[in-house]
Amino acid sequence: MTLTHILFALTLVMSLGAQAQCDAQPQRLIAHYSLEQPGKAVRSLELVRLDNQVALHWADDGLTERWTRLAGGQLRLERLFDQYQRAIEYQPEDLKALNSERAWKRQWQLLDPVALNALTVTTTSGDGCEHHQHRSGAGTELVWLPDLQLVQSLSSPSQTLTLLQLNHSDIDVQQRMQHWDQFAATDYADVGDNEQDPLLSKMIIQGFSRRQANTINHHHGHDH
Repeated sequence: MTLTHILFALTLVMSLGAQAQCDAQPQRLIAHYSLEQPGKAVRSLELVRLDNQVALHWADDGLTERWTRLAGGQLRLERLFDQYQRAIEYQPEDLKALNSERAWKRQWQLLDPVALNALTVTTTSGDGCEHHQHRSGAGTELVWLPDLQLVQSLSSPSQTLTLLQLNHSDIDVQQRMQHWDQFAATDYADVGDNEQDPLLSKMIIQGFSRRQANTINHHHGHDH
């Protein structure tokens, strides 16, 4: 076997190994996006998935929304503030107005499932992590990675969302989640009992105002 054949074989094995890892772990990854909206500065969004948890980190604001899917499909939400190393927790009873399944998918894939299904598949290509669907409709163009349930690119009159980097390292994913685990948490129901803590009030106001500013229109809205 020539050196060329050996190198080709090694490349193929490495490629297949990476592909298998990618295919096996759609629920464990870090995806880095850029979000462009007319009249606004380009923003960074980091999507982190770890099994029954998904986090959306807005680096420009130092604000993260982390959702946990509990037994029975109920959801718990944490708003985490980098500047204060603090978090506010919203329990399932605080989120009971949500359609839990639909809300979970919105966070998990950055696309409302109803909006995704409304887009028509025009072409498909590739396999596994390289399996692409091109979808369009109502002025929106989407490149969708169905095996990973991820947006590769989304373009509409109101926004452009682009996947910049994808990380499948278990260690990196777990370290990211463990970082947020260390934040001191206050239950939303207890905020009223801590009115003497001006930081909590500031966090509540900051969390809601920035959530509105950070919303990915139409495809990544929140019910709560």
